[in-house]
Amino acid sequence: MRQRILRAVGILLGALVLWIALLFAAGAVVDSRVPIDLPPLSNVNVVNDRYVSAKGTWVIDGERQAAPLQTTEIICEREFMRCTSATAQVDGRSLHVNLDTYEIAGWEKTRIVFVDTAPTCADYIFTIDFSTKAVSGLRKKKPNGPSVPADCNTLDKELRLSLRSGFKVSLSLKDEALPWFGHLAISPFKLLRTAP
Repeated sequence: MRQRILRAVGILLGALVLWIALLFAAGAVVDSRVPIDLPPLSNVNVVNDRYVSAKGTWVIDGERQAAPLQTTEIICEREFMRCTSATAQVDGRSLHVNLDTYEIAGWEKTRIVFVDTAPTCADYIFTIDFSTKAVSGLRKKKPNGPSVPADCNTLDKELRLSLRSGFKVSLSLKDEALPWFGHLAISPFKLLRTAP
């Protein structure tokens, strides 16, 4: 009887050690695929109808992004009728930072619209909505013409973008990066969360 108890305790301890090892291995895989956490907040601040700032992580609605590990801060100044956008992006083991300035196409009581016409194939129209505290973007293919290269024809559809919480984007990316054995290892936690 004593040997059975010792064997059962040994099996339980072995299973516990294996489970902990799977959790650590899954965490290492996720950390290698998603090496940083994005800033947690997305917000829009309006100061005296003259200065607006927004920050968050750009997400393409309904599409996968080539480089989703990025964060953006936008500052719009009514006096100069311009918006400045700073984006930091991690791609593999490299950090890229872009600083761009856009002319404001319209500054209304409820929103700001600014446009990026610099890309060769598409125009981007961005809107900061004061009432919903949301920032959105629309990528539209430029009309065919002599200044638009033929290889721009691959951009056949519009893309809709949203500035979202980096925390939610990070969670989603980490969930996608979790290997199969990680899903197996965290399944007891999921069962505990769904239990009544």
